Amino acid sequence: MFDPVISWMSTTDSTDRTTLADVLIHGPVLEAEVDSAGEQLLRRHPGAELVLLVISTRRVRVRTAAGWSLELCLTGPVSECLGTTDLLGSAAKSLHAWISARLAPVLLARCGLWVWCEPHRAARSTDPCGRLRVEFVHR
Repeated sequence: MFDPVISWMSTTDSTDRTTLADVLIHGPVLEAEVDSAGEQLLRRHPGAELVLLVISTRRVRVRTAAGWSLELCLTGPVSECLGTTDLLGSAAKSLHAWISARLAPVLLARCGLWVWCEPHRAARSTDPCGRLRVEFVHR
């Protein structure tokens, strides 16, 4: 399986370079605007399967093209090797694989989403560098 095309966006990015991305990571986003921002980005980028909206360094809202809305919260200890970029990239790749396999994302709430830094992910380490709690918001 190939890694998804991930596009990192800020509020000043133009939309032209992200039109073919599988996953959009956008932030920071105000909590009051997170739902509307997710819907707008999915409408503006019809090829994207999911959008990760960064609320804070410990909270991310996920919107999928299928209408799922999840919140990811960093829980427990995190290895020093796992920076914010690796955390978001790992979460995006894992969520994209989950959704591409047509598995209901709400099932992730049972065990959470394990994340790895890029070197540990490339080495296929069995020990994750951190864990995100997954909360089902709505569909």
